[in-house]
Amino acid sequence: MDSVRLRAEEAGVGFFQELIGEAAGGSITGITEFMLNVPYAMLLGAAEAEKSGGNEFAGALREGVKRGVLGKIFELYEPLKAWLKAPLI
Repeated sequence: MDSVRLRAEEAGVGFFQELIGEAAGGSITGITEFMLNVPYAMLLGAAEAEKSGGNEFAGALREGVKRGVLGKIFELYEPLKAWLKAPLI
């Protein structure tokens, strides 16, 4: 992987190449995390609260609610036509 990074540094990476690379690299983890949805978000919230010395239940609840609401917002966007979805996301 280092050879690829070195070659990219030598050749120079343009804006669009970097944008596509970031999107492709982050999409797998982002899609997996979103598919796991609320339970995963709750676990992350509890872990983050525990790290900062807060209440783990409150952290889990906060993150679970945030992820649940986000999922409902995406469900509302689904019936819209593609040209209407773009400005909203």
